[in-house]
Amino acid sequence: MFCSHCGAQIEAGASTCGMCGKSVASVGAAAEQAQAASRDAMRVLGRLAVNPVGTLAQSYNELGDKRAFGAGIAFGVIFVIAMTIGTLLFVRRVWLLSPELIDYFGVPLGGAAAYLATFVTLLIVRKVGSGGASRPGFGGDAFVAGAATMPVAVMSLLAGLLGMGNFEVMALMWVFVASYCVLILYSGCTKISGLSDGAAAVSVPIVLVISTWLTKIVLTAIIF
Repeated sequence: MFCSHCGAQIEAGASTCGMCGKSVASVGAAAEQAQAASRDAMRVLGRLAVNPVGTLAQSYNELGDKRAFGAGIAFGVIFVIAMTIGTLLFVRRVWLLSPELIDYFGVPLGGAAAYLATFVTLLIVRKVGSGGASRPGFGGDAFVAGAATMPVAVMSLLAGLLGMGNFEVMALMWVFVASYCVLILYSGCTKISGLSDGAAAVSVPIVLVISTWLTKIVLTAIIF
């Protein structure tokens, strides 16, 4: 382990650097939290792949709001990475752009915009639909937003790898992905955010439209 301030090697578990005397505990704690969030996210991801509706609320309740927030952020990071790789591969394979014409910094911003738009929209519809009641918290919004982006993350990678050569198959898979996203969002709105069936039925298309629209604006500005 090395000090983030001076680069000197320090002993594992040390709270201060013996060379510069500055605290390193916060760096180690942040790394441990990031690792724990990643483990939580991967464990939940395996459950969602089998049963996206039945296990979403169960996983959130097991984690609690704080850990669910970390898992949601980890989902967001996974989504940004997958969307970036998939978009870059798709652009190069289908539009035949040379590497120097691609904005490698802007594409991840588009992925981040999609996740943040979903997160913020879920937060707003929860506040409005529940009459301002503070349930479950930011962790639930981040968790549901991250879980809903996972099918899109997988599909982005497949689209980048396959290109337009299998258009019919890709179109059917996008329908499957969209259905998964709707199921996850609806389950999250009703079982985690505490919205009624009627409020959730209205909230899910609102979340999808706003997040897709904002993502399209960002990606269009980046690519063109």
